[in-house]
Amino acid sequence: QESRLGEHEELSERRGMLSAALQSLSERERHIIEERRLKDTPATLQDLSAEYGIS
Repeated sequence: QESRLGEHEELSERRGMLSAALQSLSERERHIIEERRLKDTPATLQDLSAEYGIS
């Protein structure tokens, strides 16, 4: 039980740190990170380049 509580606290702290880090990014940067790293099925660079009209 105590171990699970510690894990929960660590997870909560990590989520807070991630949220703070994401808030420091521009909307575009945040969107790219979310699409590439935080999705169950991440977007490819090709997908994102098409979305943003870049090569």
